[in-house]
Amino acid sequence: TLDLFAQLCRERRYPFLRLDGSTSISKRQKLVNRFNDISK
Repeated sequence: TLDLFAQLCRERRYPFLRLDGSTSISKRQKLVNRFNDISK
């Protein structure tokens, strides 16, 4: 389901970040920080 949603976002050029169980801890923290910076 996330794969389909990510594909749709890419096709429509929507910005998105994907964080799931396969995301490494170091990458996860970077994504969370990026999300928080975008949200401000």
